[in-house]
Amino acid sequence: MTITRNFFASRARFGALLLSSALCWSACGDSKTDPDPGDTNGDSDATLTDCDPIDPSECSLPWPSNLYLVADDSTDTGSRLQFGDTTLPKGKRQIRPGAWNILDGYGVSTPILFKASNLDLSDLPSETDPRGSWDGDIGKAQIFKVEADESLTRVPFWAEQDLREDAATSLYYLRPARILDEGGRYIVMLRDLKDTSGKAFERSDAFDALVRGNTGDKPHLASRQDRFDWVFERLESVGIERDELYLAWDFQVASHKALHGPMMQARDLILDALDGGGPQMTIAGIEEYQRDDPSAPKYNPYIRYAIHGSFTAPQVVKPRRAGHLLNLNDDGDVELNGTKERLYWVRIPYSAVGEDAEPAYLMQYGHGLMNAGDEISSQSQERMAEIHNYIYFASNWTGMSIPDFGAVYAALQDFSDFRFVSDNMHQGILEFMILAKGMKHTFFDLAELEDLEPIQASKDNIVYSGNSQGGIYGPSYLAISPDIQAGQMGVPGSNYNMLLQRSTAFNTYAGLSLPEYQHDYTKLGIALAAAQSLWDMVDSSSWFVHLNKKPLYGEEKFALLHPARGDYQVSPLTNLILANSDIDLHVMRGWGQDITKWGLQETAYGDDDAPFRGSAIVIYNAEQEWPAPGNFPPEDVDQDPHGWTRYFHELQIQADHYLRTNGEVIDVCDGGECNFTRMSPEDCDALLAAEPGPGTRDTQCWELVR
Repeated sequence: MTITRNFFASRARFGALLLSSALCWSACGDSKTDPDPGDTNGDSDATLTDCDPIDPSECSLPWPSNLYLVADDSTDTGSRLQFGDTTLPKGKRQIRPGAWNILDGYGVSTPILFKASNLDLSDLPSETDPRGSWDGDIGKAQIFKVEADESLTRVPFWAEQDLREDAATSLYYLRPARILDEGGRYIVMLRDLKDTSGKAFERSDAFDALVRGNTGDKPHLASRQDRFDWVFERLESVGIERDELYLAWDFQVASHKALHGPMMQARDLILDALDGGGPQMTIAGIEEYQRDDPSAPKYNPYIRYAIHGSFTAPQVVKPRRAGHLLNLNDDGDVELNGTKERLYWVRIPYSAVGEDAEPAYLMQYGHGLMNAGDEISSQSQERMAEIHNYIYFASNWTGMSIPDFGAVYAALQDFSDFRFVSDNMHQGILEFMILAKGMKHTFFDLAELEDLEPIQASKDNIVYSGNSQGGIYGPSYLAISPDIQAGQMGVPGSNYNMLLQRSTAFNTYAGLSLPEYQHDYTKLGIALAAAQSLWDMVDSSSWFVHLNKKPLYGEEKFALLHPARGDYQVSPLTNLILANSDIDLHVMRGWGQDITKWGLQETAYGDDDAPFRGSAIVIYNAEQEWPAPGNFPPEDVDQDPHGWTRYFHELQIQADHYLRTNGEVIDVCDGGECNFTRMSPEDCDALLAAEPGPGTRDTQCWELVR
């Protein structure tokens, strides 16, 4: 019988793993016998302070602050991030700043954070209507991109309160409604803000001194006066006078080299090590199935052979306490660090077996959050394999898979170690590339396969599909893969910081961190914002531009995104942010909400003679309403569509066509929205009788609303 897995690891297994991780971390995680390089920043300019006094409500605010950008001619931006020893939040442990020294600016999906007690948000752009941030007169808040000629371009955004805190003490966010540009410089402006009683906010003493130019007797401000004068002059060029300001500052976004240089270096080293071929592979086991008798052992209506084994993966990380860090030399360059054996899984459908079988495309699958590659045994993947003739293969997302619970736990307990996640995900993404090379060059020549029925594989046609975490990291992998041109991303998103806060998974993961920070959501919010700059080294928010706009291999790649309306775990909202980022990603007709408020237009599918071709978003709906706005997930978890839409037959048809045509998006929803409803009991019975597999009412029995 086919097994359907829970794509967010089961609560029982999750709890057990967390317990074992906690015991390990308590016993060994605090060891300082092997300290990280750059745990502190050493001697810093005596005129600077660890906390930015222009927003004295919380150290680190406003975020992201120019205070922590120091001149460095060796970087592409001319700057480097250098937080003070006590800048980042302190809970039971002080977050050490060294991890961020590798960056020459903040991440492309950084949020803007500040505090303003009981802020009246009514005059600020909202999640449901961000139009005022980019259209019409400049309002009370604005993010600006500084162009090469120092002119300012408005950046769309919306403002929101952290709904987990009381309005009097909560963080407030400006959320850019597009991905920021690599190497870009930005200015944030707040003016004429009032609280909900109508009282105007007064600027801080430090910022008031900068506005008035009265910093001569304040060395910690005087050294910043020229920079702020430049900010004020830029704002004046668009009609904003400095006397109006409540707060304003600039910040630098990290360069492509800083964000992606380590991945690119590591990719090239591994490809050189493979020398044009694939890794060594071994087979540990082969399960043979039959489909003639459902009551007999080894029944599987979709899969003839289930194979698992290991492959040899060159490593670009090194062990460090509870996790792994990139293996960098003294010059900051990546170096190889031996090899490890990694697990893989392969599912071969009946449609690819036999002398006369049609050669099957190879489908590399990306699993869900903190799960494992054996997720390809789920019914939706096995049905896709048989009905549409794909040989599925998968490995773990090293860095965010079941074996990595200990490192993730350690990182969430102490964000000083967040590179345990971001660095090791470099290895995980690259191991996907290594396994694809193995399937192309090694696997089908293994001796154990000679005793099986002939397997027909189109080894030069490798495509990608992933769900949840696999949909989030899929574009990152697709961008760096030399072998894959097209991918389908199920229930995807980007920007983990934003996704987590809108996900039902947040309480689980925040539960690991909040006790460390005295249940202070402000401290946790700042820690997550800081972590996102490291996460952006692997997050699809930074890699998507390198599929189409700036492709790494000189030719366009194709990503089809299939979000689910009302998804409780991965908010579709971040897909609109991607589409709004001038990266050739199109929202296809049928989104179901007015996206012109974002400055977006829906794209038509075209027709049989001239179908639309490109990267695209098609949203599917399983009887869901749009969630309420804000950084809080829906609560009725029994109605979560996160695991439902991947079973829709029309979605699978659309994905299959897209992958085989390198990017043609066909209409499978009869010219309307892709809204689905549950079948009647009679129609469901008929479908289950006709299907070759053991479908269930929760998965198979959906039909398009016509």
